[in-house]
Amino acid sequence: MTDNNNNTAGRPLGRRFSHVYMDRAVGLTDSPRLRRRISAEFEAVLRPSETSDQYRLKSYLERKTGETVPVVGDWHYLHFRQFLETSPLDTFLDSITLLAQFHPSNSNVSQAWITACSSIFREEQTAYSLDDAGGVHLHVDKAFQTDRALAVEALRGPRYEAAADLLAQAYIHLNGSRPSPRDAFKNAFDAVETLFKLMTGEARVGDREALKNVSPMLNARYKADETAKTASQLLLKGFIDWVAAAHQYRHGPSEDGAAEPPPEVWQHLLSQAASHIRWLSDLDRWNLGAAV
Repeated sequence: MTDNNNNTAGRPLGRRFSHVYMDRAVGLTDSPRLRRRISAEFEAVLRPSETSDQYRLKSYLERKTGETVPVVGDWHYLHFRQFLETSPLDTFLDSITLLAQFHPSNSNVSQAWITACSSIFREEQTAYSLDDAGGVHLHVDKAFQTDRALAVEALRGPRYEAAADLLAQAYIHLNGSRPSPRDAFKNAFDAVETLFKLMTGEARVGDREALKNVSPMLNARYKADETAKTASQLLLKGFIDWVAAAHQYRHGPSEDGAAEPPPEVWQHLLSQAASHIRWLSDLDRWNLGAAV
C-alpha cells in the first residue's frame, strides 16, 4: 500500500503529472539512476508476456504521450526500458501514472507498480510522491501540511477573513492546473502583510513598521518575564529577516521569466509564513484583549 499521508485533501487524485504540474516544473529532480530503477521495476512487474499485449501497451503509451516506444532489431523487440530512460521528464512522470492505469482489471499488478515506484521515489530522495491512483505529485512533507493546517485554524473568524482568503489562494497555486511556488509564496506573504496591517494600522510590513508596532506589544505582553521578552524580540528580528527574504520572490509577475524558487527554499518560506501567521494572530488576539 502507498503512504496515506501522500493523499492530501485538495490534490487532484490520479491526474497525470504534466496535466497538473509540468507548465512550471522548475528545479525538480531527475537522474539516470532514478530512470534505471523505474524501468527495471517495469520489466519485473508490468511488462506483458504476450507480444500482442506488448504492442497494445506500445500503442497506448504513444497515443497518450506523443512519444515513440523504440522497436529494436530483427526480432522487433519493444524497448520500453529505453523509452522510460530517455523520454523527456514530463513523459517519464506521465508514464508512471499511465502504466499504473493500464491494467484496470488487475488491481494487484497496478498496486505493486505504485508501491514500488513510491519506494523508489522515497529512496532516491526525489521531489515527487504518488497517490493511491498512481498520480505523481510534487512532494511536501507532513510537517509542511501541519504548518498549513495550523495557520488556517489561526485565521478563523470574521476579523481575519481577508488574510485567510489570501492564504487559501496561496495553496491553490501549488495544486492548480498551472502551479507556481512563486505565486503561492506571493499570496502567503500578502496574507501575512494583511494580518500585520490589520493589527498595526500600517500601510505595509517592513522593519521600521515592525519595530515601531510589534516590539512594544511584545514588551507589554512579557513585561513580567525577561527571558520571554528577550526571546520574543529575537523572534521579531527573525520575522524582519523573513520579510527581507520574501521580497526576493514577491515582486514582479511570474510570467516575467523569473525562476521559481528551489523546493527547499519555497517550502521553508511558506512554512515560515504559516508560522508567522500563527504568531501574529495570537499576538493580535492578546493585544485586543489587553486593550479592553
